[in-house]
Amino acid sequence: MIGKADEYLVHQTEKPLAEVVSDHPEWQDRFYFNIHDREGKFAAITGLGAFPNRKPFGPHGMVQAYLFAVYKGQHYAYLNVRPINADRDDMWAGSLAYSIVEPLKAWRVEIADEANGIKGLLLLRARCPLYTFSPIHWQDGDRLVAHQLHYTQSGLYEGSFSIGGDTFTDLLGMRDRSWGVRDMANVPMWYWI
Repeated sequence: MIGKADEYLVHQTEKPLAEVVSDHPEWQDRFYFNIHDREGKFAAITGLGAFPNRKPFGPHGMVQAYLFAVYKGQHYAYLNVRPINADRDDMWAGSLAYSIVEPLKAWRVEIADEANGIKGLLLLRARCPLYTFSPIHWQDGDRLVAHQLHYTQSGLYEGSFSIGGDTFTDLLGMRDRSWGVRDMANVPMWYWI
């Protein structure tokens, strides 16, 4: 499945970029964004993951986008799934969309959860260089639990986020990016620090 990214000199195998080298069913390529106001009145997390080896959703796997938010004691959740297409820069599912404005420095986040009255059009600008974690390799006997690379970056959001009838600006947050195998069903405990 050839896509637009295959025009660039970035290949590391003989396969198109949309095809991963691993056939592990839990191989994933994903990111998420934390969003919150300075006073701590609301918090949200939204993200997208590509799961190319999960074939029930199509011959090339699936893309899953989500939004979870908390405001005034109310919890909100939105989830949408679609088949993967050839263009991996097509980063959306349902009414959640993400785009790179400037690599390693700025991302656009578009949120529209009409059922819960949540919407946002945000631009995350990095406050600092990204922080790359050491590669993770975790085996449990013969079973591969995790083998991935991961980095994070904090930033400031331009734009607005509306929830519960209120609109917030001047927002903070961070983004997280990872790819590789993560078999969460076989993780006995996850420490998130």
